[in-house]
Amino acid sequence: MLKTRVCLVTTVKNPGPSFEAFLSYHLATGFERIYVFFDNPNDDAIKTAQALNGVTVIRCDESLRLQYKKVIWTERYESKINKYVEARQRFNAALGRDMALTEKFDWIFHIDCDELIYNDLNISVGDLLSQVPTEVEQVHCRNFEAVPESKDIENPFIDMTLFKVNQFELKPELFKNDIAFDQYFRKAGRQYFASHYQGKSGARVRADIYPDIHWFVKDTDIKDPLKERLSLNTITVKELALYHYPNGGFTQFLARCELWSKTKATDKAADPGLEWEAIEAYQSKNQKKLNEIYSKHILFTDKLGIKKLILSGFFQRNKKISQVISQLFKPDTLRKKTSDQK
Repeated sequence: MLKTRVCLVTTVKNPGPSFEAFLSYHLATGFERIYVFFDNPNDDAIKTAQALNGVTVIRCDESLRLQYKKVIWTERYESKINKYVEARQRFNAALGRDMALTEKFDWIFHIDCDELIYNDLNISVGDLLSQVPTEVEQVHCRNFEAVPESKDIENPFIDMTLFKVNQFELKPELFKNDIAFDQYFRKAGRQYFASHYQGKSGARVRADIYPDIHWFVKDTDIKDPLKERLSLNTITVKELALYHYPNGGFTQFLARCELWSKTKATDKAADPGLEWEAIEAYQSKNQKKLNEIYSKHILFTDKLGIKKLILSGFFQRNKKISQVISQLFKPDTLRKKTSDQK
């Protein structure tokens, strides 16, 4: 049987100190190629990416913008390219799909560099996907959101092992009837997920599929996100999950607030919530308010509460990712290993 080849595409800008761990983890768990589009063509992190075998660096410069004209969605999104990173992500991922076609990859995933694709089986991601029925065009990974237990976090992928379970993994009645959830979320005025809950997807590499932010779609004018996702034959693979680290320590939260303030793609009236609350506090330099937002909605230090929420099923402890990265995140060793695999 031919080897199932899997690749990954991502768009980054000043990705921070955990970037090499992001690349190393995916190379070590079965992703043969990572296409990294650098939104800043002079990003300091380009050197980190170039040092690893299996990583292709693409600078988002004017020559790349010219290639956007080849993407069929140009008219739909071209007015948003300069303003919104989400638009550029779509174009970059479509160009990444073209590269994957040329290199004859079987599957492609589109995620951010604060996300890791976790495989619950002790096999490579390619071996897992080789078991997916041939009629399935797309696999969906539900996401679990990392919960910081300290304001001081150096590398989220190593230091964070507590996660919120995706709401679609839980029975709906739990949100209404669970005492722990009521105490620590509803009565406390705390959001359950501080970021997205839609998860991310991987699709079979074909010329007629197009990457959106959370899934791949056929080229349609469907406006309903659910119908767009279901335009491909899609299944959720429980053995694959997306572990999302949207906020680490307080310093990383501030960096995220700065990013939100520059790139938020929707207005406050259309999408009120935590992000806009944080943007307004950041732009007004209200440090006290930023601390309050972080402590109320993101940080979780109540050990008894954590225990209760794990027992209820809302939180889970997963140390495997941290252990894998701690063992593999030795750059010189990894570079030799990936070189040997080529």
